[in-house]
Formats: sequence, structure tokens, C-alpha cells
Amino acid sequence: MAAAVSAAVSLPSSKSTSLPTRTSISINFNKVPFPYRNVRGSGKVSIIRAQVTTEAPAKVEKVSKKMEEGVVVNKFRPKEPYVGRCLLNTKITGEVPYREGQSIGVIPDGIDKNGKPHKLRLYSIASSALGDFGDSKTVSLCVKRLVYTNDKGELVKGVCSNFLCDLKPGFEVKITGPVGKEMLMPKDPNATVVMLATGTGIAPFRAFLWKMFFEKHDDYKFNGLAWLFLGVPTSSSLLYKEEFEKMKEKAPENFRLDFAVSREQTNEKGEKMYIQTRMAQYAEELWELLKKDNTFIYMCGLKGMEKGIDDIMVSLAAKDGIDWMDYKKQLKKSEQWNVEVYYLRYTSTVSLSAIASVNFFIFEGMYQREEIPKSRGTVKWFHDHKGYGFITPDDGGEDLFVHHSSIQSNGFRTLRVGQLVEFHIALEQERTKAVHVTGPDGSPLDNKTPNGGNRRRDSNNGGGCYNCGESGHLARECRRPVASGGGGDRGCFNCGESGHVARECRRPVASDGGGDGGCYTCGDYGHMARDCNRSGRGGGGDGGCYNCGDYGHVARDCNQGRRGGLNGNGGGDVECYTCGGQGHIARECPSGRRKSGGGGGGGGRGCYNCGEQGHFARECPNPSAA
Repeated sequence: MAAAVSAAVSLPSSKSTSLPTRTSISINFNKVPFPYRNVRGSGKVSIIRAQVTTEAPAKVEKVSKKMEEGVVVNKFRPKEPYVGRCLLNTKITGEVPYREGQSIGVIPDGIDKNGKPHKLRLYSIASSALGDFGDSKTVSLCVKRLVYTNDKGELVKGVCSNFLCDLKPGFEVKITGPVGKEMLMPKDPNATVVMLATGTGIAPFRAFLWKMFFEKHDDYKFNGLAWLFLGVPTSSSLLYKEEFEKMKEKAPENFRLDFAVSREQTNEKGEKMYIQTRMAQYAEELWELLKKDNTFIYMCGLKGMEKGIDDIMVSLAAKDGIDWMDYKKQLKKSEQWNVEVYYLRYTSTVSLSAIASVNFFIFEGMYQREEIPKSRGTVKWFHDHKGYGFITPDDGGEDLFVHHSSIQSNGFRTLRVGQLVEFHIALEQERTKAVHVTGPDGSPLDNKTPNGGNRRRDSNNGGGCYNCGESGHLARECRRPVASGGGGDRGCFNCGESGHVARECRRPVASDGGGDGGCYTCGDYGHMARDCNRSGRGGGGDGGCYNCGDYGHVARDCNQGRRGGLNGNGGGDVECYTCGGQGHIARECPSGRRKSGGGGGGGGRGCYNCGEQGHFARECPNPSAA
């Protein structure tokens, strides 16, 4: 396919709540010329292999790419956007200069719920500075149609993504930008460029790779190593796959390509193949590359993948005695670690090649579906008492919040750890959550009891009734007789049985109650220290009065005179800053001020000015001391 046509384009959208129609659009415009023009057909690419070292050298100071001259930003602003009219093969003049790695903004038509014009949305540019046609007149976007279901079961469509994907000839598009310097492509033609992408995060890397392998410039010829890791849920959602495979055929020694298809691939341990899982297979090699001054890491896509990658690098760096988080800061400072990630995960199979001055090519949808497919995932944990938990999506990304009201079950509205579920994704108050949660293939969940009928409380699952262990009700509502093997992991502090607490226990106080704690004064069960009539010190607690050291009361309630912390067996390790005694603090001290060395004052700190205790430097009456 032609590049602009075959480009599988998309915008931040819901995971598997995919909508359909695949659309390709192009807009032409006149662009400001850049130094590297004179584009010709693709030429031969020289071969170079990455060299590795055994030590992490100090980073060389470089001129920041953000200070580079000629990088245009914010040429078109929201108040004065560039406007392109969507007319088939009709050219509209205008200039939208950009560089690989930048973004542009799109302002959708219409007004929001408050009656104000819609705000712009930013999209990473998916084409090189020359555009897909090599004439410097187009810009391509990777857009996914945003569609999700809210808590009421209503279908909600993203404003800008649907505006773009539904464009028809005659529509106008308001464009701002370009913006951004964080993801600018490195100028070094011999660099090692490692690109990590999930879903539509592939956009800026398509721009990089087109310049590297599909274009020829008088002032740029890529001779380094480009290594792309692309993570997607299914092989059918691999964007630009045909293009990348052609690049690999053209320059096999300069381009490495690794896919991570989470729902279809596993590693040798049987774990799902996320992007960090795939990278772990090359961990040693990647770490050696990261020690080089001309290795650049670019990450674009879901926020969740960054932590997984950090987890891999921490152990590798530790083998060389290097703190990974500190080293990553050095990489960021030298602009070798570049990240652009987002939180929302809404998927759809809509493609779009958007453009900026007008030649639109609109193709009919390749994927037609009547209903929004559900995402799949695994229950990470669920708290029965609180009624909520989290689900880990199969296609990676951050865990999704799930409330018990969103669970469709024939039994209790609960979930078990490790349970496979399907769900839609909803957006509420800028937070994503799982709704319409069912079993695989839409079947209702059948959670009669947590964890396959185990009547004991599952400590990993948030707990059930303290009496019978089942979920969906509390012990006070339980209809079963009190059992000695109650479902809770806590029992009465007196007798150890579940279903009631110590104050309701009818048995005599036992010295060895079933609970895991006792009165802090006497150590017996069935009451707490504040209710204890004894004055002993052998209680089960590990703290005492800060003044006298006895249990059953605190220092402010103590009837004994002040004692020194050690001589008086005081339970506390805090002393008055003035006199060193316990049972009061400096502002309540009846003694006069003492110097830090005199009288054995307990405070190890004094006024920063005079050295005396009992006041701070800002309150010091003495002249400033040297």
C-alpha cells in the first residue's frame, strides 16, 4: 500500500472498546523548507553493528536538542489556528512546518457542555518532516476513535477523535502547533535509537523510521542501529506492520523489530508477552547499549510500561554496582532517555492519515462491528468489605478500578484474585474504571463464595463475613451459628472465637485469649488498658507512660512527679528540651533555661545562635554568636 493510505492510524483510545471504521485522510499544505531537502528515492544503507562496553562511562556534556535552531514551535495557536478545508484533492495554502517527534493540536468543531468552544487535543505526528508523499506538504496523525461505556450503559464518544475519524469532504480542520521538543529525533546518523511503543504510541517512531529508511537526504544518512519494541494486545492491532517489515528487509543490520502481542504470545515461563517481558529477553544487551553515549531511548504509549522497564534495569544495573534510578537521571539530563506517555486506554480500529493543507483521501471502513467489544483482564485484588478492587488488563497498562456495583454475577457481587473477567472501560472524573464486568465471553460470574467455596477468609481477597467466611454480608448479618473456625482472621480478644468482639463475650476473661493482643497494662484479654484496674507493668503492650514508665495511662494523666527517662524507667525516649526531664515538653518546663552542656539536659539540640535550650534561634535574646 501507499504509505499515506496504508498507515494504520489511531488516537489515544480505549483498550478494547474498539470502534470500527478505518479511515485514511490527507491534507496538503505548503511548508517552510528545511536544510535537509533534495529528497530522492531510497538509497543504499550502510551496515553498522552496535558496539558495547563493560562500564557505564560518565555522560558527555552535549548541546541540548531543545536549544537547536530552526525547530519551529507554536507557529499556529488556538486563537489563530491553521484552517484546512477537507476537499478531495483540493489544495489549500498554508504552512505547518514540523520536525520528527513533534505534535500538532486539533480543535474540533462545536461547543462543550458549558457552551464554550472545544479545547484542542494534541496528537503526535506520524510522518517525517517531508510527509508521506515526500513533498513537504502533508502531515500524518495516528488516531484511534475514542468510544467507551459509562456507568449508565450509555455509549460515549470522544469529541476530537470522532470528529477527525468522521471527517467528510467539505469539512474544515483547525490545527495548532507544532509543539514539543522532548521527542525530537537525534541528529547523529550513527546513533543507536531504541524505541519502545504501545498502541498509538508508535506515531513518532514511524516518523523516525521513515526518515531513516524510506528517504534520502544530502545531509543525513542513517548508519546506526534502530531497534523498535512494539506492544499490542493482538496481532491484528499491529500498526504499520507492513511498512516496518519492508524496512527490515531493506536494512536488516540497521533495523531490529520485536513485537510483544500480549493476548497471543508468552515467554518461556508462560507469562503474557508485554513490552517489558519482550525486553527482558534482551536485558543484558540493552544494558550494555545504555552505557554508550550515543544510545538514545524513546518511550511513547501507556504510562504503565515505564515501571516494568525500570524493574528490569534495576537488577541489571545493580550487578555493575550502579543505582539505576540515579543513572536514569543522568540519561535524562543528557537527553538519552525521552518519555512521552499517557494514561487513558481506549481502543478502536479506526485509522486516519490527517493532514494540514488539504488533499483528503477517505477510505471505507475495513472493520465493521455492531457492538463494542470488551476488554479482558485478571482480578488483581478485591476487598469484599469495602466493595471495590482492581483488574489488570491483558493488554498492559495501569490497573483498572472496579466497584462491586459494576459486577454482573449470579451470586455475590464479588471477585476472586486471579479470576478471568471481561469488561468495558468507562471514564469518570478523569479516572478510568472497569464496568459491566462479566466472566469470559460475557457469561455472568458465579461467585457463591470467595475462592471456589472456601469458607475461611481469604487474606489476599480482602475478607468475608467474620463468622462464616462468605462474602456479601457482615458477621452481624450472618444467619449461621457462631463457629469457632470463623471466616475472619481476627477473633474475640477474650475467647478467640469469631462472630463477636471482646466486649460482647460471655466467657470469663482468659489469660491466653485467642486474639493476637491484650490489655497493655495486665496482658489479659477482654478489655483494653484504659479500662484496666491493675497497675502492673507486665502488660502485653510495648509502650508506657513517658513520665513514670507504668502502663495503663499516658504522661499527661500521670499522678507521679517527674522522673528521669532512665532512672524512672520511663517508657518514652522523648525528653524536655530545657531540663532533660520527662513528662512534659519545653514550653511547659518550670525550670529555667540551661545550656546544652550543663545539668545533663536531655535535649540534644539547642538554639542555633547561643547554644542554650528552651528556645529557637528566631526567639533568641542574645546577640548573634560567631
